[in-house]
Amino acid sequence: MSHLLRSFNWKGVLVFMGFCAALALWTWCGIIFSNMPLSPNDQLVYFLELFQRSLLNYFPAYLLVGIVDGLPLRGRVRLASLTAALVAGIALAVQARCAVNFNEIYWAYDAVQLPYCTSFPTWTTYFHFPGASIQPLSIAAVVMIFVFTMRRDRELVESLHRVQAEELDSHRQRVESEIDTMRARVDPDRLVATLRAVRERYEGGIAEGEAVLDSLIEELRRAARAPAAAAAE
Repeated sequence: MSHLLRSFNWKGVLVFMGFCAALALWTWCGIIFSNMPLSPNDQLVYFLELFQRSLLNYFPAYLLVGIVDGLPLRGRVRLASLTAALVAGIALAVQARCAVNFNEIYWAYDAVQLPYCTSFPTWTTYFHFPGASIQPLSIAAVVMIFVFTMRRDRELVESLHRVQAEELDSHRQRVESEIDTMRARVDPDRLVATLRAVRERYEGGIAEGEAVLDSLIEELRRAARAPAAAAAE
């Protein structure tokens, strides 16, 4: 259940609210160039109306796409399901908007004003006001592509870092194993005794000392090659 609702954490909700507020602010900025004077209170009311409209236009799509995103779907099935959820969400947004603000009247054509909503379900809204669906659908599609592409890139980077960390850990374990094997093959006490013998032989004669030293070096080489040979087998 938690995986199904992973898109509805507090961060996702705040991002969605910020997105709706940004769209409302973008539309609200049009009153700056308007010749009709508005009081600060009227400007605030207008902004809140735009913010409410943005919430109604995009919340159904956000809800449905978020639920589908949590389903264990892959490939084309996932893509088709997300697309269907987006289209259904935008279509439901018209009905949700009419359920909240059912008495809105807009210019539908050059000199014709029509009610935005009719009796539920308001099918005529999709035909007389196509921009009310096409514009949110276009914006939501672009945002959805951006979000899922960014998530895919982040998951690829995390996967790459995880593989690199596993390779480094495997290499570390292999080196530690080789070191332990060398320690097991080379007796420290014997090594110290051999070094003392080398020094004594050098004191007696250079040739004798070099012979004992060459024997020690060869023994250490065999001990170093043994782990690599065992790993190759």
